[in-house]
Amino acid sequence: MWTTRGEQFEAKSKRLAEARELAGQLSLTPNEAAARGLKVNKDGKRRNVVDLLGLTGVEFPDVAQIWPALEALHADAREQLEIEAVYSGYLHRQQADVDAFRRDEALPIPDGFDYGQLAGLSNELCEKLEQVRPATLGQAARIDGMTPAALTLVLAYVRNPQLRQAG
Repeated sequence: MWTTRGEQFEAKSKRLAEARELAGQLSLTPNEAAARGLKVNKDGKRRNVVDLLGLTGVEFPDVAQIWPALEALHADAREQLEIEAVYSGYLHRQQADVDAFRRDEALPIPDGFDYGQLAGLSNELCEKLEQVRPATLGQAARIDGMTPAALTLVLAYVRNPQLRQAG
């Protein structure tokens, strides 16, 4: 029987969703993991299959030995779980950065803010900020040439009035 790419994609997506659900349900405490030969931090936090696969030295056969039901997963679902495990820490940090930016994006910059007081801000960027006079941190972030370091500096001074008075 012939299948279309759409049907193949749907089948793969379904297999992956089922694998994620199963992997999320299976977990161990640090003591249980240690008893099975897995080295994890003794922080009391339960770790599921994806958490364990994200640890250095833990591979799919290791977790499948603990939970034989994982052996039934299709190879493409196993591979995707392993990939997601490797990148999950990065994705969590990136999401935290995005959340922090969204929180700070609407932070108002006081009228008449003196960008010249920001030691470490380039003259060029200081001039651009003085010319544009952004009303919020989000507007400042969209100024051509704005760097993450410069934005962090503006954020620190906007959030902390004592810095503005001391500067």
